[in-house]
Amino acid sequence: MPSVRASAGPSPAGGALQLAQGTIGIVTWASIRCRAMPEVRKALLIPSDDLARLIELTYKLTWRRLGDALFILNNCNLACIVGRSSREALELLESLPQWLLFISIEPSGYYAEKKAEVYEDELSKWCRTFGVEPKPVISTVSADDVMTLTSEQSEEQYWKLKLKGGVQELFFITTMDKVQEFVQIMRNVAGTHGYSTKDMGVYVQPIMQGSSCHCEFDLYYDPQDPTSVETIRKVFYDGARALVRAGAFFARPYGPLRDITYPYIAAPAIILQRKLKAIFDPNNIMNPGKLYYG
Repeated sequence: MPSVRASAGPSPAGGALQLAQGTIGIVTWASIRCRAMPEVRKALLIPSDDLARLIELTYKLTWRRLGDALFILNNCNLACIVGRSSREALELLESLPQWLLFISIEPSGYYAEKKAEVYEDELSKWCRTFGVEPKPVISTVSADDVMTLTSEQSEEQYWKLKLKGGVQELFFITTMDKVQEFVQIMRNVAGTHGYSTKDMGVYVQPIMQGSSCHCEFDLYYDPQDPTSVETIRKVFYDGARALVRAGAFFARPYGPLRDITYPYIAAPAIILQRKLKAIFDPNNIMNPGKLYYG
């Protein structure tokens, strides 16, 4: 986070291949886009207790193509990334604003430093429009440290295991204007099962120039506590059902998510996938019995 993500492409056929879980085709090659190493790197954090404000700002920034890395986190996930232990993460969580937008400016080529100044000036103007302020440090958290921790491999404990020792991830594709609705859905589900929303991380990563986004809920729990494990199981299942009913698109519905999500896309998706299956795998040798091919 941010991470390199494989994609089957935006075309309907590509989406059908990605959603087919290896039952239609096997990817045998991929192309990777490389960019020049930045000559200037500057990271900033934009805090707000209003998620809608940061989402609107993100739309403008992606429209203007400002920033190289750009994503929204809640205080729980940022505390887990930066904190070196469970105790430190919990302390940070209490001192951070509810939502933070991370953005990095990393120009290269001719006049890189001048480019950085221009980009930062435009960023500041957009931030003033939405009543927020970009900062290099918030509480004791440095934006530069966040950039380092999210862009370089670490030998330390995986950051999602710091808080409680276990995590259940629930992620899907949607549009940014719907993220607030999904956050409220998960809060309602968590409340129903007595799960503290303070232990729920949220991560929103714009994709396709902001036309859609990767939205992720990280449900932290103690894997050694049977009660905690059962609570997370209920929140995960009920949350997934509620999210898909509200329009969340689970592009990779492995395991139990398959049975939860497919009934809501069954008619068009299964008809298309069966046709493609007959073309690319007429003998039904790739993952037979998986998904809904009989």
